[in-house]
Formats: sequence, C-alpha cells, structure tokens
Amino acid sequence: MSSWQHHDSFERKSNEIKSVPRLLDKLDVSGCVVTADAMSCQKVIIDKIRDKGGDFVIEL
Repeated sequence: MSSWQHHDSFERKSNEIKSVPRLLDKLDVSGCVVTADAMSCQKVIIDKIRDKGGDFVIEL
C-alpha cells in the first residue's frame, strides 16, 4: 500500500516528523510492515506503528 493517496490532506509546509504520525492515524497498518527512512526513526512514530499492530523496517 502506498501512502501517496493521502498526500493532499497535509499541509505543504509541514515536515516529515510531524506528518508521519498524522498519516499513521489515517492508515490501517495492522499486520503490515511499514518501511521508512531514517527521518522516521522517532519514538512517537515507532510507538504508533506498534500500537496499531504493525511491524516496521527503518533504514538508517
């Protein structure tokens, strides 16, 4: 699944650290593996993925 379909629902000047948690609120990641770059290696983002039943791979 791509998150691209949700790109218009976020402010153009927002940064990734603020946008990713809001995007995760809109997505059902239960049973999915979320992949992201090092910018998403934030406790709040990882916790949200885990809390929603997803797994993750963060590329550093």
